[in-house]
Amino acid sequence: MTAALSLASPFTSASARDAGPLASLGDQALRAIVIRDAAGAEVTLASREDLQFVAKQLTHLKARRDAKVNPEFTLDFHPQQGRSLRLRLGKTFIGPNVPASTVARRWQLRDRALYAFIEPKVHPGATP
Repeated sequence: MTAALSLASPFTSASARDAGPLASLGDQALRAIVIRDAAGAEVTLASREDLQFVAKQLTHLKARRDAKVNPEFTLDFHPQQGRSLRLRLGKTFIGPNVPASTVARRWQLRDRALYAFIEPKVHPGATP
């Protein structure tokens, strides 16, 4: 059994949740993140440590309107209750589930830590 991660945890501030990519989940407990690539490879993150790492990487990010991006992964955030949230991740950004050429609000990642964490989980043996 996996423990859910509350998005109201001390490592996220209310202002970061309100402005960040996970804002629509509010303070719901996160139970899993399903990650897929374009080829259909899929992995589910459900451990508290994995969920906490991903959530922490998505706090305090700068947003900008951008188009012509190259998303490599789709992330489905599944709360304990309510609707899931789907985001698309590239090496340097995370944004809504819209076509890559659509101008949309996307959040710039601080570094490639999240991508480097996800890539080997979806593609074991690959180097980011």
